[in-house]
Amino acid sequence: MRKKAARFLAVSSIVCVGLWGGLANTNNSAYALVSTVPCNHSVNNKYIKTMKLTAEDNGREVRTCVGAAISVALKVQGGTGYNWYTDQLDENYLKPAGEYTEDISPKGAAGGPVLGVWCFKAVAPGVTRLRMLYYRAWEGKRHAVKSFEVRLNISESHKEPK
Repeated sequence: MRKKAARFLAVSSIVCVGLWGGLANTNNSAYALVSTVPCNHSVNNKYIKTMKLTAEDNGREVRTCVGAAISVALKVQGGTGYNWYTDQLDENYLKPAGEYTEDISPKGAAGGPVLGVWCFKAVAPGVTRLRMLYYRAWEGKRHAVKSFEVRLNISESHKEPK
């Protein structure tokens, strides 16, 4: 499992950052630190190439900056019809930039779990939320069985949000 987690981190950085250039700021003074992958361009080791969010980050408030690459990795149970969908994404602040899945089931078992990864880019300063719901498309979001949400405080390029 550690190999898959390491591979996920490497692939998500390549895929999401490959779609655009960008750095994110995760100052943990008032927020939960969501990634510890430092970027060489940082004076204080708080800038990262891709901010990687997982189910463990649900409910957190996250500081980032314009141009940041943000990936959300959430488990999906294959064969059930359920999937994660963004809910009321404010594209004035956050633009979708692609998605992919990675098989995490033992020996590639059919219908096993997969890791869904959604990539976004912070495009304007402000405060917004990134909310995703887990439901079957034919049942609609009113029948969501799980949710994921983070509040994003997006500052101008690489400055501390106030």
